Amino acid sequence: YKSQEYNIGPSYACPVSDSLSFGLTMYIHYKTREEILNQLFQYFGPMQETDLTTVNIEESEWGVRPLMGCLLKIKPIHCSFGFSLSRTFIVNRDYNYRYVRSYNQHDEEFPEDDYFELLEFTEISEAKREYPYVASVGAAFSKPPFMITGNLTWYSQTDRKDDNATPSTFPTKEFFNGALGLEYHFLTRYTLRLGLFTDYANSETSTIQPTETREVIDMYGGGASVSYERENKFVTVGCIYSRGDGQAALGDFGFGEKQWEEATIDVKKSILILYLSMSM
Repeated sequence: YKSQEYNIGPSYACPVSDSLSFGLTMYIHYKTREEILNQLFQYFGPMQETDLTTVNIEESEWGVRPLMGCLLKIKPIHCSFGFSLSRTFIVNRDYNYRYVRSYNQHDEEFPEDDYFELLEFTEISEAKREYPYVASVGAAFSKPPFMITGNLTWYSQTDRKDDNATPSTFPTKEFFNGALGLEYHFLTRYTLRLGLFTDYANSETSTIQPTETREVIDMYGGGASVSYERENKFVTVGCIYSRGDGQAALGDFGFGEKQWEEATIDVKKSILILYLSMSM
């Protein structure tokens, strides 16, 4: 699996007063994705069977992503409030889906009954994916040695834009994600950061098609890090952990009794990230 996304563009900021400013950025959006799925089943016995399925997905798109925002600082109470609104508009998109399945059956006792089947098809789509409006509000309160931050992000609902047998786009729901953070400076050179966040799925389980390989999992988690500063050089060590429950569709990539089942299955997911960063 390989996915790359680039957003590059100019920004302009306009201060209205010492406490209020507005900003605008016009991004050029470019994204490519390549996904290769392989699954091999083999059965060894009097009747030997081999079943190989391969799916290759290639996708590229480009468009524009305007983003506007404002920042309000209330110095007497050491607070700042921010707001931003953005949306990506796709100008051109190419999507190529290729499915190949080969099945071979070999009978050692009756080799004349050997059987081979090859199924192959390709789907192409130029349907432009619909991206949601994304609106975020955030606030920060600072009183040394502490700083508390919080933000809430809203995503609008979108529709599926293709009619392929195996969807190249999917509808998304309206939902929110949020985060809370705490920063504490101690022993002059050290900073402790703690945070909690949600990472909810952007679609409903009911929108998954039988031919799709997709998951819908609502995640939540937290992170912690410690930074050391010396002569404008920083060293940070930290971790992020998240987990969640949801549903997943395996499409043609099931296993055992689930191989050909169209219904979704229950899944649990957890992610642990450990990191060390340095800047100078």
